[in-house]
Amino acid sequence: MPASLHFLSHRERQHRIAALIIALLFAPLGWKLFGPRGEWVTIQSLHWQRDIEVERLVQVNDSSWCDEMPAGVQEVQRKLMEDPSGQRHEPSPHCRYTGLQWRPLRTVRTEGGHEQPPQWGSPVLAELRPNQAGAERIGRYKGVYEVLMVDAKERDWTCRLSLQQWQALKPGQQFRLFVDRFGVANCSTVPGAR
Repeated sequence: MPASLHFLSHRERQHRIAALIIALLFAPLGWKLFGPRGEWVTIQSLHWQRDIEVERLVQVNDSSWCDEMPAGVQEVQRKLMEDPSGQRHEPSPHCRYTGLQWRPLRTVRTEGGHEQPPQWGSPVLAELRPNQAGAERIGRYKGVYEVLMVDAKERDWTCRLSLQQWQALKPGQQFRLFVDRFGVANCSTVPGAR
């Protein structure tokens, strides 16, 4: 028996031992309820997708407030209107117009996994002058890099990462992924994710 317990009365010793037993019994429950949540996961797969938007110059008929018309369009009709949103306090000129405008036409998509380095597609554009109806141009670029992770219970999580973070990961890699009480992964705990 520890020397510190020799100076306690029999009753005090029983209380301390009972408190120690209760603490040992409830420690795992407390850890489960209040401890850090996380799951050991294995990277099952890595996937990337890159999109290039192609726009076409088309003839449009549209309307807007006359002071908000796009440049290079031709006014067809003008009339005074109340603003239904209430941002303009008095009736203001509203215009119908026609003209050439760039509009999204299609998306060129490339995708793959960890074995194939991410690459952008090569859209073929119409061979017309840039200001001619039907001309095409490259619009927005968008890249998505995802990692699929699974735990021992076969639950899975997917996180989107930056290209640099994604490139640093490998299938089969294991780490602790923090997961909240509702099963939602904290993707900032993926190695290299900042």
